[in-house]
Amino acid sequence: MAVSAGRLGYFILVDVIFITNGFVWNIHDMMSSRPFVTRRLSNGQDRVDIVCPDNHVMLSPYIAYGASVGRRSSTLRLERDCLGTDSQLVKQSDQCVTNNTCSVSLRKGLRLTNILSGPNKKCLKNFPKFITISLPKCVLKDQIRDICSDGLEARYTTGILGRHTDIPNTNPTEKSCHKIMSFLTNVTMSMKLEKFDSNTSYHVIIQWTTQAGMNETRTLRYHHETFTGTGNNFNVTWETRDQDVAKPDFYLIYNVQLQGGYQNGSASRSPVSELPMASLRSAMTWKDNQMSFACPKGSLLYSPQLMVGVGKRLTCAGITPSLLVQINNCYWERNCNINWKGPATVTLSDSLPCLGKTAAVMSTTGYQCIRQENVVNMCSRYASEVVNKASGIIRSHNIYPWDYGAEEVDCRKVIKVGKGRQLLLKIETAQVDESRDTFRIRHIKGKTKTLVVEGNIKLFNTTLSGGSVELSLTVSRRSKTGKGFLESILEKVHNSLDKRVPPTLAPSAMMK
Repeated sequence: MAVSAGRLGYFILVDVIFITNGFVWNIHDMMSSRPFVTRRLSNGQDRVDIVCPDNHVMLSPYIAYGASVGRRSSTLRLERDCLGTDSQLVKQSDQCVTNNTCSVSLRKGLRLTNILSGPNKKCLKNFPKFITISLPKCVLKDQIRDICSDGLEARYTTGILGRHTDIPNTNPTEKSCHKIMSFLTNVTMSMKLEKFDSNTSYHVIIQWTTQAGMNETRTLRYHHETFTGTGNNFNVTWETRDQDVAKPDFYLIYNVQLQGGYQNGSASRSPVSELPMASLRSAMTWKDNQMSFACPKGSLLYSPQLMVGVGKRLTCAGITPSLLVQINNCYWERNCNINWKGPATVTLSDSLPCLGKTAAVMSTTGYQCIRQENVVNMCSRYASEVVNKASGIIRSHNIYPWDYGAEEVDCRKVIKVGKGRQLLLKIETAQVDESRDTFRIRHIKGKTKTLVVEGNIKLFNTTLSGGSVELSLTVSRRSKTGKGFLESILEKVHNSLDKRVPPTLAPSAMMK
């Protein structure tokens, strides 16, 4: 079954900005975390559902009609295609916010009345051929909080905190806000910054008192930068020097654990989980259907996440042989199409009772894109053993997730982290022939090598501080092979404490 994968750093996108309903769509920033899923419009009325997990509500989806310019195609090319909306589409999108599920009606024959991207005169003459949706993140109900609101947050242990369109009661005139989060006993507080506009000048400052009674300060500036500290009183401050103070563009994902849950500098599973993505679901009927995934020029697609299931809540889910082939073939392409029609039989599933069921719904939570030069082959003969990248992917072989061959290899890659820095790693999956092949990740500090993980694993996250990280893979000629592994180097960030707050922060201060 397709598995979820984390967002991966930044990559360069075309400089396209959408403005709709008073909110700016910056494709460069938005697609780094939420790529677009494109669905071809069919004749007559159609519908798709956007669904969050149980007990969750969704943030804003971004939905637009599209038409190809100068070519016969129903797939999205951001560099030159028309994207636009009409009043009904905007209304449907707004009705999705803070709901667990919503439906979007689709039909051909409409005119684009509000052009978001593309040559205006040409776009106004085109009829939409497809709809494109940037799927929203989902948050546990009643855990979305405004950093500019009054009151203490001691009773909350997880959620999002910030200034964002989807966070109610934000005072648009404030240029500096703070939130005090106090607890009766010492806790471990973990936070991760989700920064949606790299062109705004602001920072988030966290001040707290440690167990030893020391007052410490930490400043978060970068998208996906994280903080972990132990204490019982945390003062979180947001400041901006921008003139446009009403622009909503960030939130912190936070998580509180009782003392002893996590220690700074250790190799552990990330204490701040990713917010789940909403899924886009379409009915499987006898007619042919298609959805498309597309990455910008110079980028490659990976981790398409699709499944078929029974019922609107996908109580029984899995994949079909045809879907498995299409998922695997999407990897490392710039764009790909997923075709289906019903009925289809579930043949691969984590739940045995689901095998053999007739699927009625196609579901996707999207895919990921990465710059081509940031993809590293583990066993490349022409690349250095040392990986000098702030973000990227290390893959076991170039046709992952199709099985690697039984060719004898002994490969090694080293990622230098350095003093005062952290390396965030995520492994989508690792599958090797454990009786004959080996896969290991070790953390090296001085002469000490600490085993982080080895063998077959799935959905593993870790944060490593300082030193270097060594990956090793050996394959035997007698190997029964496997699908290999895909490891994301999410970011390298400073983990040292700020002893004083810097007076200014330059615009566009983000990891490259």
